[in-house]
Amino acid sequence: IAHTLIYLGTLYKKTGDYKKAKYLLEESLIIYNNHLPTNYEMIAWASFNLGDAYRNLGKHTKAKDLLEKSLSIYRTHAPKNYSGMVWSLTYLGNFYRDQGHYEKARISLEESLFLSKNHVSPNPLSFARILGYLGRVYKELGSYDKAKNMAQQSLSISQEHLPEENLDIAWALRGLGMVYNALEQYENAKKVLEKSLSIYKSKNHIDVSSVFWCLGNTYKGLGHYEEARKLLQKSLVGYENQYGKDHLNTAFILRDLGEVYLREDHLEASETSLQKALEIFQQYKHPDNYTVLEILTELYLEKSKRAENKGNLQQSHIFKVQALTYLNQALKIVRTYFPSDSPHIKRIQNRLKNLEKGYK
Repeated sequence: IAHTLIYLGTLYKKTGDYKKAKYLLEESLIIYNNHLPTNYEMIAWASFNLGDAYRNLGKHTKAKDLLEKSLSIYRTHAPKNYSGMVWSLTYLGNFYRDQGHYEKARISLEESLFLSKNHVSPNPLSFARILGYLGRVYKELGSYDKAKNMAQQSLSISQEHLPEENLDIAWALRGLGMVYNALEQYENAKKVLEKSLSIYKSKNHIDVSSVFWCLGNTYKGLGHYEEARKLLQKSLVGYENQYGKDHLNTAFILRDLGEVYLREDHLEASETSLQKALEIFQQYKHPDNYTVLEILTELYLEKSKRAENKGNLQQSHIFKVQALTYLNQALKIVRTYFPSDSPHIKRIQNRLKNLEKGYK
């Protein structure tokens, strides 16, 4: 029974029904812990799947405990179960990425990729999934060329082995679209994200909200702000309904919505959205609050310019000082959480230098 519960739980997880998956996987672990406590490999299998379900539901502490426990079990009691260890490392790496621990995520996923290449029977679809996750980590680290290469490989392998309307292809298309957005290749992003959206919609999958978010950023990049705003608002409603108003994913959408409001010259709406995003990021101690601080810098520079145009030089000065404060805070965060050669550090340093020069 416990084995069947794990299998069913993983199926529900794949369809996006994380609550049902959580219930089934919790039941399986109860049985194993109470009646088969030395069946380490099954406990590890159930643990990393349950940890991943918790991750998707925003239960970060529980997710971390289970994912790390799963990996520890494999290393201690089943070191030759490379297939299980690959997935344990993969889900743990994905958890670290969610939490903004990008270097930890990279290390975990690269170990998973190495084991998959060298110790596991060829499974191209598993390999494609790991490549996709690792590509997303490199995107966050600012290594966009590596990210693009991995995202394209992930999609190519999936398309070679799966039917056109498969959810794994939708997932890989979304990942590639995210990288295209980061590279400012918005027409390419639009093409792959619209295909991803079509597949997710046909399956009535929860991840349609995620594609709305990505596509909203594409339209933002293209300068189509009204369409971007509508898509981001749809995404926000979907995430808030599924996960609540204080989930990390809502912070990302609020941030991007705040930037759209700024481009539309709705400064008050922009600041409200950005401050809410910042509050959520700070609540989770997530390093991506540096991105909100960069947008707030732009917002306060715009406020400074408008005050100066009205002849209110004192107010203009106050706004510019606040902009510099936000950018210095962003620099401090990226220096703490990113490698010393991070392009994010270089970008913010250059921006700060230019602002300070203009300020003098």
